[in-house]
Amino acid sequence: MKKMMFTMLIGLISLGAHADSGAGGELTDYWNSRYIIQDKISEQEGIPNTGVSTGYQTHYVKIINVCQEDNEVRTIKPISTCAEWGYKPLSRAQCNNRDQTFPCYDRDERVCSKTVLATGKAPIKYKQQTCAKLTDIESREWRRTHDDDRFKDDYPNCSVFKTFNATKRTSFTFNIIKKVGENHPNYERRFNGDFLFELDFDIPQCEAAL
Repeated sequence: MKKMMFTMLIGLISLGAHADSGAGGELTDYWNSRYIIQDKISEQEGIPNTGVSTGYQTHYVKIINVCQEDNEVRTIKPISTCAEWGYKPLSRAQCNNRDQTFPCYDRDERVCSKTVLATGKAPIKYKQQTCAKLTDIESREWRRTHDDDRFKDDYPNCSVFKTFNATKRTSFTFNIIKKVGENHPNYERRFNGDFLFELDFDIPQCEAAL
């Protein structure tokens, strides 16, 4: 009986601790080695990245480093991006070994020769291309003049493309899990730890983020 009462007391204390942990919690508070941040939809662990373009190249940045403005997601602070590409310069000895005049370059290895700071941006609602399936309306004309066994739908090697409306994800729900051993009383196998609570995160409006 005493053992049962003790177990119930531990359980109540644990539940109370879980409730307190969720109040006003911020995503970055749990971005450390003691916790697991798990996307409830994808079940991927960690803070997700989102793609943005600087006009020079595409970057994948943490969702905590971007904000929303009109129909765009953009980086809160400018990021370093490559503005010019060149080839890897070789040392004088390497040039001599290749019977080339110094300076010379390795034409098989491209490197960034100039970086700049720029704001990364990406539309929230946009048009996206994918492969049409053989049964899609877009493939009807193709089927009239081709054999079905030659049809390809492994993007980007599409026999026929089709366009659809897409929306960048801006709202997330995360499972916050405390790392504990399998012998811990609150260990849950499907979470690989002690599930604490769900934490909602919306990419903030830029006015609020600055």
